[in-house]
Amino acid sequence: MKAKISITLRPELYEPIQKEANSRGISLSGLIEEALEFWQQHRLEKDLKEYYQEMSAFHAERALEEEILLPEVWSEGK
Repeated sequence: MKAKISITLRPELYEPIQKEANSRGISLSGLIEEALEFWQQHRLEKDLKEYYQEMSAFHAERALEEEILLPEVWSEGK
């Protein structure tokens, strides 16, 4: 289900967007919908990238902790 929204744009923003929509043969709302879909996909990709960076940092930190702690564990076991 689609939601109907109403927006007011400044002329300097509206005119080039309307020209782009006309040149592509779509409505202004269709062009805005495409832009929002693009933004949403970009946001998802950015969130995933940040998540993987955080996980990589976490795993690197854990590996460093294990590298530091393991020699102590081995020496205690001897």
